[in-house]
Amino acid sequence: MKGRNIMSIVNIELCAGTACHLMGTEQLLNSLENLQKRWGKRLHVQLTHCLGGCGQGPTARVNGQLYYKLTAEQLENTVNELLELERGAL
Repeated sequence: MKGRNIMSIVNIELCAGTACHLMGTEQLLNSLENLQKRWGKRLHVQLTHCLGGCGQGPTARVNGQLYYKLTAEQLENTVNELLELERGAL
């Protein structure tokens, strides 16, 4: 968690470009559905155009930071860490 800001809301932009779609964006969306059930309105998800990581997909931007070759597990861990740390800091 070093260098990450604790956030009460996590904004996620998933690349919906062809390359990222073929490399696993759909799996990331499925994972985010489960996270949405847990975190509700604290998790904002949107699909976006190419984020410039076509050869390193799937790509996502989480609170402004780009992640390449992202797996569902990595995305879940990132979101949970950001939101659980914030909850513990209250």
